[in-house]
Amino acid sequence: MPTDPASALPQAATRFADATHAAMPVARELFETIGAATGDGVGMAREPYSENEQKASDLLEARACDLGLEILKDAFGNLYMTLPGADRSAPGWITGSHIDSVPSGGNFDGLAGVVAGLAAVAALRAAGIVPATDITVMGVRAEEASAWYAGAHGGHIGSRSALGILPPAELDSAINTRSGRPLRAHMADAGCCTSNRGRCWSGSACRWAWSRRSAVRPAHAAAAAPAPTPTRARCPMNTAAMRCWPPSSSCT
Repeated sequence: MPTDPASALPQAATRFADATHAAMPVARELFETIGAATGDGVGMAREPYSENEQKASDLLEARACDLGLEILKDAFGNLYMTLPGADRSAPGWITGSHIDSVPSGGNFDGLAGVVAGLAAVAALRAAGIVPATDITVMGVRAEEASAWYAGAHGGHIGSRSALGILPPAELDSAINTRSGRPLRAHMADAGCCTSNRGRCWSGSACRWAWSRRSAVRPAHAAAAAPAPTPTRARCPMNTAAMRCWPPSSSCT
């Protein structure tokens, strides 16, 4: 006899609530591990495109791999961790926040939004719930750029690149207040794509990935085309997604 949907809903809610409680150690472990790896003795030092920001991204990616999520990185290093839904063609959900911090910042600032998303996805996995559409947890790079870079730029580098609205000139006009070097140089050091040409530039690969999730594709977005499989990932990729990673094979 079929289950009454009205009676099944409270059961599913209870199952998910129990799974959410059980997923709290995932959040606690990520906060503790990332905090220990990226602190400066006073607070957090996750400077955009620094070794510490990369450590945080790698630790988030490793946990996402443990959860069996699909991993995508765009040309600016933004991290997309996706729990596949029942209908892969339908518009999905994106949640998350930024990975970097202000100088000597708090461990929860930004990171809490990414960790919360992964904890929620872990709960869905544990409860055996398959969402109707994809759920992507996003780790954004260089959101706090204004705290580390002077010169002419609008900050929010990762999120603006994801939307395809980052002017190319800002990679050269944003100057790191500690090193005196432009943002482009620090991005290159971090292994990100800094080419001004083709589908690598201005988040073109990321715009496609974003539009695939939201079903809203900017008219100026580059056409999707086959791209190399990323080599930095430690778990299976969504090979249908356009990407620009690693730079050495697609940014020349």
